[in-house]
Amino acid sequence: MKLKRLSNIKWIGGKHGKEELYIDLMPKHDIFCDCFFGSGAVPFYKETVNPSKLTIVNDINDRLVNYMMVLKDNPEQLYKECSALPYSESLYEKWKWEPWPENNLESAVRFYYLMRVCFGGGGHKYRNGIGLSKTQNKAKQLISATELIPGMAELIKTWNILSRDFEEVIKFYDTKDTLFFLDPPYHDHENMYFGGFEEKDHIRLKERLDKIKGKAMVCYYSSP
Repeated sequence: MKLKRLSNIKWIGGKHGKEELYIDLMPKHDIFCDCFFGSGAVPFYKETVNPSKLTIVNDINDRLVNYMMVLKDNPEQLYKECSALPYSESLYEKWKWEPWPENNLESAVRFYYLMRVCFGGGGHKYRNGIGLSKTQNKAKQLISATELIPGMAELIKTWNILSRDFEEVIKFYDTKDTLFFLDPPYHDHENMYFGGFEEKDHIRLKERLDKIKGKAMVCYYSSP
């Protein structure tokens, strides 16, 4: 039976709803390494139904990684703060333009709010306005997403959470028993992501994967 959504991270290019498709195609492995974590839809789902001996998730977006670390280390306070947030356009615009907080918890709460409320989700510098709908109750969706925090926190207790260049991660964790899951920024849309990703990085990724001892599952689309 298909599980309900397990990750509350709304991300451009996220794989929510497609998790089983990828999991069914995965070869046998002991180490699971997601080099471009993003929404985390696949690892959250995969590690629930078929946990690995070692799980590594990595993303160059330090705000996303900080959110994950606060989720792991202080889930009760994160849940409390996020549960009190309204679905408000004025708060969204205020937080979007204010200087980013230095406190880790405050940063995680703001990241969560902007990511959930922004049209299209996080990962693209919040260029869009607040998400609105005539058919969906967005405030209820925010509440439902917040309710996922305790379960997510429990699942990631044993994960290794990194914020490094993908090539460094691949080099370190490459073994014959490793499966690398890679969902890099979309080609020709790299400027929509924090951290940047250029043509040369796509080439660098391809060249590194040509050398690995392990296995790789890469999410790309047809592009000239």
